[in-house]
Amino acid sequence: MAAEPTEVPVRDLQALGHVIRQRRQEENLTLDEAADRLGVGRRLLVELEGGKRNVRAGTLLDLLQLLGYDVVLRRRGPRGA
Repeated sequence: MAAEPTEVPVRDLQALGHVIRQRRQEENLTLDEAADRLGVGRRLLVELEGGKRNVRAGTLLDLLQLLGYDVVLRRRGPRGA
């Protein structure tokens, strides 16, 4: 089996939602379990995994931490490059 990449490029919320859903399932967490651990509603996680924009940044960071991710910002370089 191939090793999981340590970096996952995410260019939009749809892609982020896909990564979050995949990782949550790998951790064998149901939507209800993840929501309970974060203290949020199940619907919020469903919307986040679906790429919706209505999530607080703090909640998103908490969820990523729960799933074992660190958030690292890396500049791509000058615009147009």
